[in-house]
Amino acid sequence: EMYRLVFDAIKRAVNQLSLEQLDWITPGRPRSLRQLLWHSFERPILGIEAHESGEYSRDMVRRYEELAQNYHTHEEICAFGDRIESELAEFLTHGEKLAKKVESYMGSITVHELIELALGHAFQHLRQTYHYMPTIGIEPDRPLAPEDYKEVPVPKDLF
Repeated sequence: EMYRLVFDAIKRAVNQLSLEQLDWITPGRPRSLRQLLWHSFERPILGIEAHESGEYSRDMVRRYEELAQNYHTHEEICAFGDRIESELAEFLTHGEKLAKKVESYMGSITVHELIELALGHAFQHLRQTYHYMPTIGIEPDRPLAPEDYKEVPVPKDLF
């Protein structure tokens, strides 16, 4: 349910931005809003891939920088999010898979921990997007508030 909540909010944000605004580069860390939002959808699939391969690498985490550029329109980005949400929902019906430990650049970690980290990561990037939107003249549509995701481990600091 929390993934549905955050994915719906990310889709609303994507659809509020013009194609030019999707390419706006965020201050402090040079990445576009396209990369930031697409990456928010992509991150949980890395946990599924780690379950299959037994490994969670830095290269996996960084691949969004290039892959996001293959999604040009709002429809393509949101369809990608829908596909990930569907794959994740199917994966989560097999609860035993979550207990598997994989090797990562952070040390040994369970797939459950990776998927939970990805959830917090999605909420964090959504918060950052909400922060950036007024800078480019957009007020977020029905933004989520901290009480909406209080059970999710999200960093207190925005950056």
